[in-house]
Amino acid sequence: MEWSEDAIILGARRHGEGDTILEVMTHERGRHAGLVRGGRSKRLRPVLQAGNSVTVTWRARLEEHLGMFTVEPVALRAAQLMHDRSALLMAHLLCSYALLLPFCASSFCFWKNSVSASTSHAVLRPVRRRI
Repeated sequence: MEWSEDAIILGARRHGEGDTILEVMTHERGRHAGLVRGGRSKRLRPVLQAGNSVTVTWRARLEEHLGMFTVEPVALRAAQLMHDRSALLMAHLLCSYALLLPFCASSFCFWKNSVSASTSHAVLRPVRRRI
């Protein structure tokens, strides 16, 4: 079984010495997890940050298995989010909320809103008023 799709990274946790279990949100397949070989390497560590957009290719023998991800970066937003508190808070809330969604269930509304919020500078920039 194999599929490839654009995704937003929700989180990553270490697995063993050099691998990472990556959780992503995709448009068609919803929240999905997979193993990234060498995910803790210097080359992949900046890519596997929450909020980044990537293209993932998932491979497994059966749909129920954890599977393996091959990751290619599309838009690396994590560094930009660190400079703006409100943007960082919004990204954290979106990723936290997405972790409550069930695995492998398509969530089109969440996908559409999270992509538009993460790419829109108007939503991510706070309005500052002088008092």
